Amino acid sequence: MGYISPSTQFYKDLFEEHRLTLFLEGRYGSEHGHRKVWNEFRHNKTVKTALGRAVDILNNKNASDEDKEEAEKLMKSAADHMRSRIEKAKEDPEDPLHFNNSKSKNFKKGKTDNDAESYYDELENNIDAVAYAAREKKMRGAVKDGWKMVSAGKEKGKLSKTALRGGAEPYQQTKKREINGKKETDKQYKDRLDREEKATYRGIKSATSKSDNVLIDPTPSKPKKGEKKDPSNQDPLINPLQRTDKESDIDHDYKKIGVSHKQGANTQVAGGEPGEVRGVGAVVAKQASMKKKKGPERDAEKERVFSKFRDVADTTDYRGDDASEINRRKASGQQIWNRMRDEDPETLEKYTQAQSSRQGVFKKTKGGDMRDATAGITTKVQATGKPKQGSSNKPISQQGAITPQVTKSKGGEGKNRPLANRQLGGTATELGKNEQPPAPKREDAPAVFADIRNRARRAALNAGTGNAAVSNMIRNRG
Repeated sequence: MGYISPSTQFYKDLFEEHRLTLFLEGRYGSEHGHRKVWNEFRHNKTVKTALGRAVDILNNKNASDEDKEEAEKLMKSAADHMRSRIEKAKEDPEDPLHFNNSKSKNFKKGKTDNDAESYYDELENNIDAVAYAAREKKMRGAVKDGWKMVSAGKEKGKLSKTALRGGAEPYQQTKKREINGKKETDKQYKDRLDREEKATYRGIKSATSKSDNVLIDPTPSKPKKGEKKDPSNQDPLINPLQRTDKESDIDHDYKKIGVSHKQGANTQVAGGEPGEVRGVGAVVAKQASMKKKKGPERDAEKERVFSKFRDVADTTDYRGDDASEINRRKASGQQIWNRMRDEDPETLEKYTQAQSSRQGVFKKTKGGDMRDATAGITTKVQATGKPKQGSSNKPISQQGAITPQVTKSKGGEGKNRPLANRQLGGTATELGKNEQPPAPKREDAPAVFADIRNRARRAALNAGTGNAAVSNMIRNRG
């Protein structure tokens, strides 16, 4: 089957979904709304009490269905309190949640007097993502202990050699310490080797953080026996963009969770230019090969997996403007992705998860580094005026495969950009057009069935059914 161009209706739907983004240049960023709501209520006594009880119930392996419904009610009461509190804040300029106290840098093109509605809309859009965060096991500690959420800002990750090489063989460094007959200094030698190695890279170049926000445990680690720590150097709540050299010299590990924030439908998971496909594909291939015995068997598995990504990257690495050649490459590249979707869905899912998190693509942070460019959780929230899109907090490991769609790169013609392999995700309540549900793992099967059984209950408790009889019927199913 050849490449099928998106329909006119697709572009109309996409435009409608993001029209506020297009026209409200000063609009408040949704990821900032998430951080604002989380931090304002993490120590609120009413909210903390309700969510703490909900966490205790959900952490109890022996909790009954009635107990879990009680946890849902507690989370709903927290959400109701947040909404009430925000409504009161609108009338009090001194309140931290009032529009006057929002930061101009968190608005696109800066804050203006006309942006109050956008600001309050984004607070509303993020309430349920905060109030119901305890549903996700990985976030319960952060909810109960009141971890602080900080912005990832323009943080950059450190790319791994596997991702940088993008399938290229490791660079063979020369031991010769001279060039053009002249002996090199240590610095000249090192700089030349770095330049030569970088010239061999065919993988990913962008090191932009995949997390929009980072949750950080505010509890300093306990010193080891006999170890002394400078208390002035242990504050974990310093924004990473404001840290001095002294503050960055923290000598213990932070518990932290990188959060990728998505709003509305058709949100981009990855742009997928050829170098990115090679780099991320190389990471996926290496991880897949580690399950095999070291030696020829492992090498064969690595090549089997990576060859798929290399083929599609080579096919879409075209920077010309010949329309027929572009269409030919689009069709050929799309066939490769569709074949992977049908014949090797596990590899496509691993690729999608690697694109979503960049785990393995970025090096792990060490020691007291509170920053984390990788994402562990995807938070999805509704677009303004679209409550049916819902909200959720899910581990990246529960992200299903998204079949990339071959298209032109952003930037248009004449920009010397190759074709892109773009992945768009859906909302909390509906998968994207080319998105698959996550493949159930054997040990997760009971949880999957329990989740299906409880969705109707959650819908009734969250939004209400408007009909007591219907609500009771839903509650008693299963």
